[in-house]
Amino acid sequence: MAEPKSWKYYIEDSNYYCVATIAMADDVHYNAIVEWRNAFGELNAAEYPKLMFYGGLAIVYALIGAFWGFLYFQHRQDILPIQVRKT
Repeated sequence: MAEPKSWKYYIEDSNYYCVATIAMADDVHYNAIVEWRNAFGELNAAEYPKLMFYGGLAIVYALIGAFWGFLYFQHRQDILPIQVRKT
């Protein structure tokens, strides 16, 4: 049995791709494993268009959190204390 060989084919453009192989002789039998990897990890192709939306949403959440933190710091004396330590 021959040693397995591996090939890497780098794709520059985003698109949908299909892989097909064929043996060059009738007496050749082989197995193939195709592994797809992209720069975004294990992201499904249907989720790719939502990246910009989720990135923008993360920025909006960060801005809201920063604004809430600023208001909390500004009014920290007025915040109802949950536990008051009496000495």
